[in-house]
Amino acid sequence: MSTPKSPLATTPKSVEPNPVAETPQQSFIYNFKTTNIKGKEYVEVNQRILYFRNNPIYSGWSLESEIISLDEQSCVIRAIARNTDGRIIAIGFAQEDRTSSNINKTSYVENGEIS
Repeated sequence: MSTPKSPLATTPKSVEPNPVAETPQQSFIYNFKTTNIKGKEYVEVNQRILYFRNNPIYSGWSLESEIISLDEQSCVIRAIARNTDGRIIAIGFAQEDRTSSNINKTSYVENGEIS
């Protein structure tokens, strides 16, 4: 059985049932709430996390984050997705600089964690 592709890497408006699902529990429809940002529809991180937590395919999976580097101007965060066996399925890194945007003046660490 192949590992399902994570929706966390993309921003679809909705996810349809998996046509090759092996059990009814693996069919899952989720309509993402989107926010228009500069003319483009964006699926916010909270919606992606809700999908991950509510989709039975990911039951028992975990998301972990770790601060790799942090100072008064920037941070680097590592995120790991693990399956139910604890096997690492994905690793990602994000860097945020305090001066890169208005929101980062107060929330650069939070933005790094959810990037």
